[in-house]
Amino acid sequence: MVAELQGGNALPAFIVVTVILGLLIFAFMTGVRVWRQSSSPSTDSTSASIDPAITELRVRFARGELGEDEYSRRASLLDYPTPSVAGEHSTPDPI
Repeated sequence: MVAELQGGNALPAFIVVTVILGLLIFAFMTGVRVWRQSSSPSTDSTSASIDPAITELRVRFARGELGEDEYSRRASLLDYPTPSVAGEHSTPDPI
């Protein structure tokens, strides 16, 4: 508008203002999207891929309801990797 009052063309000023407003709207929408993703309850791939059967198996093992052999057998049936038992409960060497 100032350019029209001075006898110039207002188109470049209109384009600049439109681009700036567009960038501000884009930044706001991106910020909202990031904020919503970070505040959503556990939707990342690691927590979504945990099998409830494995969780229950681990809880029962931690409670002592299952022995190591039974835990390993059931975990292998569920295709869950178990730690190797090469050093089975080795105690640290005394100093």
